Amino acid sequence: MGVTTVTISCDNCKKEFKKIKKDIKNKHVFCSKECENEYRHKQTHEIRKCEFCGEEFECSKKSTKKFCSRECVGKWQSTQLGNDNPRFKQKEICCEWCNKKYYTKQSKVNNGQHKFCSTKCRQKWFGNEYSQRESTKLASQKRAITML
Repeated sequence: MGVTTVTISCDNCKKEFKKIKKDIKNKHVFCSKECENEYRHKQTHEIRKCEFCGEEFECSKKSTKKFCSRECVGKWQSTQLGNDNPRFKQKEICCEWCNKKYYTKQSKVNNGQHKFCSTKCRQKWFGNEYSQRESTKLASQKRAITML
């Protein structure tokens, strides 16, 4: 009773080789450890096209990568401004002091607060409008008296 060998084909390189029949336990057979590693790598990795420059790059099939390099990610991000940005959900409104149009978050549009394009405009409004109201003057006087 001798050892039975069979001629089989490597699942990676397709080269034929002989193997002892009882040693064939797995679904896939390989002529060498290098061929096995190469085959496994092909099963878990794929070639993708960079969404910015179009260059091909290799990554894991499970990966969410869309770009070949950090450089391409940075260049792509610099193009995603204003309305081109998928998360841009701002509304154009007018400054209550200088009437300049500017963008602000949707959540700040109907929050009951005054709308200013800059700190400078807010300060001018406060100095000329808000602080001159009678109700504001009375409240300031009451606070001043309690501090004495």
